[in-house]
Amino acid sequence: MTTTASVHPVDEVPPARQLAAFGLQHVLAMYAGAVAVPLIVGGAMKLSPADLAYLITADLLVCGIATLIQCVGFWRFGVRLPIMQGCTFAAVSPMVLIGTTGGGLPAIYGSVIVAGLAIMLLAPLFGRLLRFFPPLVTGTVILIIGSRCCRSRATGSRAAPVRRTSGSRRTSDWPRSSSPWCSPCSGSHRRS
Repeated sequence: MTTTASVHPVDEVPPARQLAAFGLQHVLAMYAGAVAVPLIVGGAMKLSPADLAYLITADLLVCGIATLIQCVGFWRFGVRLPIMQGCTFAAVSPMVLIGTTGGGLPAIYGSVIVAGLAIMLLAPLFGRLLRFFPPLVTGTVILIIGSRCCRSRATGSRAAPVRRTSGSRRTSDWPRSSSPWCSPCSGSHRRS
C-alpha cells in the first residue's frame, strides 16, 4: 500500500512558465519601489544626474545585500524566507530634510547608519513586546492605516474642478466611487 503525501498549496511549486511570469512581476514591482525613493530624495536635493545614478546604484546594492541576509540568514539576522528588502517611503521626509538643510548625502548616510545600529540594539526589546500585540490588534491597526490612506487618496481627488453633470454625481466623484472599499472610507455618500 503506497501513500502519497499531499503538498500544501504554500509549498507547491508552480509550472516554470507561471513561475517566470511571477518572478518578472516581482522584479518589476521591486525595482519600481526600490528606485522611487532615491529619485524622490535626489530630486528634492537637486542632485546631478551622475550623483542621482550613484544614489540609485547604492540603493539597489544595499537592497540586494539586505535581501540576501533576509533570505539566507546570518547568525541571528534574517527570517530565512523569500522576502525582498527595499527602501521605505517612511524615511523620505527625514532624508530630504537632512539632505536639504546643509548635510547633503554624507549626513543622510550617517543618519541611516546610526538609526540602523539603534534599531539593532533595540530589536530584542521589541521582540519581547510582540506578545502584547496579537494578530487581532495588528490586523486592526493595519486596517485602520489602510482605510485612512484610502480616505486621503479619495479626498485628494477633490482638487479637480467640480462640475455638475446631467446626473446627480459630480465629475470629481469617479475616483471615490470606483471602489466599493474606498466608498465607505472616503465619505462619498455625503453630498455637499
